[in-house]
Amino acid sequence: MRLFIAIEPPKNVLDDLEKIKKSLDVFGKSVKWVSPQGIHLTLKFLGETPDARVADIKKAIIKGSKGCAPLSLQAMGLSVFPFMENPKVIWTGVSGDLKKLEDLHASIEAALVEEGFARDDNPFRGHFTLGRVKKQIDSKKLGDLFKEHGTYDSGIFTADQITLFKSDLDHKGAIYTPVETVKLSKTN
Repeated sequence: MRLFIAIEPPKNVLDDLEKIKKSLDVFGKSVKWVSPQGIHLTLKFLGETPDARVADIKKAIIKGSKGCAPLSLQAMGLSVFPFMENPKVIWTGVSGDLKKLEDLHASIEAALVEEGFARDDNPFRGHFTLGRVKKQIDSKKLGDLFKEHGTYDSGIFTADQITLFKSDLDHKGAIYTPVETVKLSKTN
């Protein structure tokens, strides 16, 4: 299975992000927009993983999130990876309990390493991917749209669970299916 660990935003945030995507959708097929069901805050991409390892992953999520209370987060602003002159990914950032989010990410990463999974040495940068740029787009036009919508703020929401997702690719794109869910609780 192709697996990843993520936090899902609530429906009202997904609805807001859908409005933002529609306001940015002037580039035609040059940008492949992520479906609302595909928007999430990835904590760890595991890739192709044997089914038998799901129990180990859940164990690592439980261990890594032990004592972590639900997080207050918000989707905020707009940006791109790697840089505006050659955008490949359009995303909105995350603010709120960032230190707690970074600590949670690091703790889950460490627990996964203990279970024999490879460490990801890339720095963690919490974000919600909105679209992937498939063909070169006018970066000035994108910059103008960012000025218009760059102050986006979803408002605070509570992230109270972590989900292990399976990703299946088909001709329409990725289909994400929850495999396991772990609730965040200061007492777990």
